[in-house]
Amino acid sequence: MIKLNNFKTLLIAITTQSSVAFAATEITTCEAKNIYPPNYTPRLITKGSPTEHTSSASQDCRVTFLDTKHNNQTNDEYIKTYSPVKSWSCVNAGEALQYGYDTDDEKITYSYKVKSWKLSSHSAKKSNTKLYNIKSKNPYGYLITKSTAPYNFHFCMVQNYQALCGDGNIPVTEAQEITRLKKILSSFQFETVESNN
Repeated sequence: MIKLNNFKTLLIAITTQSSVAFAATEITTCEAKNIYPPNYTPRLITKGSPTEHTSSASQDCRVTFLDTKHNNQTNDEYIKTYSPVKSWSCVNAGEALQYGYDTDDEKITYSYKVKSWKLSSHSAKKSNTKLYNIKSKNPYGYLITKSTAPYNFHFCMVQNYQALCGDGNIPVTEAQEITRLKKILSSFQFETVESNN
């Protein structure tokens, strides 16, 4: 079992209608016992999980996380049916940091100078994308959500030499569902070779 220390979760919500726009920053301090409460079992995603999972990384991503909305299912049942993430991709960290996420209209890039992700637009039309920078004790990354149906989202979390990215959709863009996604990503813990020994 991986031992967790106290960590700060940094959630920066950025709403953009042009190539550059910024919003207020919310900083939340969480105790490890509040992330993995005794009555909740951390979920595990690997290349052997019963879901769409691809890997181009030199080492498989093994990541535990918490979703307090569903806790009564086995891990396989949760990953297959109840997880909001429907496809996963394990890549090398350098690939995620260098190429980010690009569509016809928008691009997510990592700024080494300010150590955060930025959203830029290729199009003059109004953006329906929101970008959230996610930071926990070790992994860091981003979550993007769409404010129009089918309310797709995409994320990528990086730790050391690995990055775990994924896609899915939520029923509606309710604040509680966005909060749920951010909490899931903030609870990510990458298992290392040392932690499995």
